[in-house]
Amino acid sequence: MEGWDGMYHIVLVDDEKIAIDGLYEVVAEEFRECEVYKAGNGSEALELFAQKRIDIAVIDINMPGISGLELQAVVQKKWNRCKCIFLTGYDRADYVRQAMRNGGTDYILKLEGDDVVVDAIRRNLKLLEEEEKKRLENAQMRQRLTENRQQLRQYLLHRLITEPVRDAAEFLNQCGSAEIGIDFHKPVWMLAGKLANDSADSQPDRRRNMETLEMIFREMVDVPCHMESVQDKDSILVCFFQAAKQAEYSGLNRMRMREMQSQVLEYLELVQDRCYAELEKNVLFTAWEDETGLLQIYPEYQMLKMSFFQKSFSGQEDTVLLKKDAAPYITYEAGAKQEKDLFPMICDYVRSGMKKDAHLALLHILYRGRSNLEDSAYISQSAFYECALTMHRLIDQYGLWEEMNKNYTMSRLLEFHDFAGAFEVEYYFADLLHKIFQLLEAQGSVKSDKVIAKINSYIHSHLKEDLSMNVLSELAHFNPSYLSRLYKKKMGISISDYIAQVRLKKACALLAETDKKVSDIAAETGFASAGYFSSSFGKEYGVTPLEYRLREGGGN
Repeated sequence: MEGWDGMYHIVLVDDEKIAIDGLYEVVAEEFRECEVYKAGNGSEALELFAQKRIDIAVIDINMPGISGLELQAVVQKKWNRCKCIFLTGYDRADYVRQAMRNGGTDYILKLEGDDVVVDAIRRNLKLLEEEEKKRLENAQMRQRLTENRQQLRQYLLHRLITEPVRDAAEFLNQCGSAEIGIDFHKPVWMLAGKLANDSADSQPDRRRNMETLEMIFREMVDVPCHMESVQDKDSILVCFFQAAKQAEYSGLNRMRMREMQSQVLEYLELVQDRCYAELEKNVLFTAWEDETGLLQIYPEYQMLKMSFFQKSFSGQEDTVLLKKDAAPYITYEAGAKQEKDLFPMICDYVRSGMKKDAHLALLHILYRGRSNLEDSAYISQSAFYECALTMHRLIDQYGLWEEMNKNYTMSRLLEFHDFAGAFEVEYYFADLLHKIFQLLEAQGSVKSDKVIAKINSYIHSHLKEDLSMNVLSELAHFNPSYLSRLYKKKMGISISDYIAQVRLKKACALLAETDKKVSDIAAETGFASAGYFSSSFGKEYGVTPLEYRLREGGGN
């Protein structure tokens, strides 16, 4: 409610001083939770309405100067939710009709007494409460609908860049439900941005930096067009653009797209400058020179992603436009089966030093869908670039670009047609993988001991916070299942058992050295409740926390 301060405001308006004073005393006493005001005529009432939000107005219909009906007309314009109750000494049907027609809620004869007025005010307060409750429910519903649309919008845009569109009609229908600002019936222009040298950043830092990049991009790129953006899991910002006005003539649309594209490109340097000022990081941009249709967004995005590979080891900082006739092309058949992303599995094999398993997983990517050995003489473009993308993510994760670039021509990751056949492709990727293992072994990049020390230090300093496996694995940049196995192998105890031990030892120190309540100690050491803390403490030490405190001489 506009101007709502948590309290209802009631005004009594009557030119008879004795009547208004008596009614004021009754109403103020009866409705102590409300602010009650009085006015001796219409002009005084208007001054009040100019200063206060009035919820209920009890108005004498016959007053000199501004009449009650005239005052009501002004009230309805100023506070359209205000409930007007009319008082009169005359039982005239024409007054009643006009008052009710103008939005009045009650018409009371003065002879009926103050109790009738009090009952009318009480009814109208209940009406206001019901209206306010309904207004809040509607606002919450609109908020939920907005949030649901935003979530659906991000989900659909993320799907566009992570998997091929299998059913265009269904996807376009969902876009309508999500109120996406791009019409994917028509071509779009796609641009991607990535912060340089972010592989050493923690996952939370990457997320924050990418949010800043997206905010700066939307703020700085002031071009009259339709735009939607989404972030992929490799911290790349993907933007879709479409000219604001679409014409039936395709040539005119292309001209408008070119004009829009030129305007966007002019702003990129400003975005790069501001990002460097705020994040101390350069931003790499890459885009297709031409627009893209719905069914080609996924494969063409993979090519945009691959272009970052060249930029990350060549040191380029500017914006690169790819030409479709010079770039390798991947096509996907409608209804094709979506294959599993093997990257997490390969990462586990690399971390564990399992060379043979990592190589077999890589071969599985290269020869997806091949049913017999004869088929292995052929490697598809899509399999080649999926394998190239996997290798890039692996090299990027361990920060090996500089070393890899010294030993290999890494630009071959973008040059499918440069290979003579399947054997050469297989040998190239196998050799890359072998070199990655060599570098990791030589540099000690697995750093399991340091990782364990980092995890343990974090546990000790964040006892009362969330220490779930997801949080700790993100901290270590390890897969949760792999971290669990590694920790048990190195420490001889599971992470959960170690956390419990550290929490209980900390609790012992607090019991012995402070007079804090048991419930406060439980919260400080990360236990969900005092009851669970006491139960865990008893199982470990055979006594209750209070018995331990008495034994150790702690507290008062």
